Amino acid sequence: NIHIHFTSASQLDMIITAAAINEIYDLIKVDYYVQNQDAIYDSLRKKASDLIKKRIAQYTDLGVAMEGQWRLAADQTGVFFPLDRYTTYTARGGVSLEAAKKKTITEVKKPTTAFYNKIPYTGYDIVINPEIVEPAVQYTYNLQVRFTIEKKPEKKEEPVKQVTTEYRYILVTPEGNTKELPTK
Repeated sequence: NIHIHFTSASQLDMIITAAAINEIYDLIKVDYYVQNQDAIYDSLRKKASDLIKKRIAQYTDLGVAMEGQWRLAADQTGVFFPLDRYTTYTARGGVSLEAAKKKTITEVKKPTTAFYNKIPYTGYDIVINPEIVEPAVQYTYNLQVRFTIEKKPEKKEEPVKQVTTEYRYILVTPEGNTKELPTK
């Protein structure tokens, strides 16, 4: 077994050419190593936190009282290496030179190939470096925050009290006698 350490995909062409000159034709696997994983996750956490703060501000602008509400948060990290993301498929149609020569089709060999199937971006609010032109190590960070917004107790309207005023007219005579007058 020969193990070769290289830092860019462009070096792989030179390695394969040198191996072929020495009659080595099988490339078994390529391992990826990322030195700054903590920095990558710190960057993802920062962007996710900023997004949560932005969403809280948006809800506050809409009149939803977000302060003093009960919150629950959970996060999850993930890393996907290129070897894990390759998918194979078999073509629907195939080519058979034997069938062309014999004019009869017995069995057509369908070629199987593999392609790099990046992580789909659906379900993510933020995607950093979305243009993948070659297989890459992909990091994910999911931050979920749940707010339990307490329902304000409804104010019960007190019944309207109707106040009626009754008037009585009393006439006092010069002799000091009183006499009630009719109101209507």
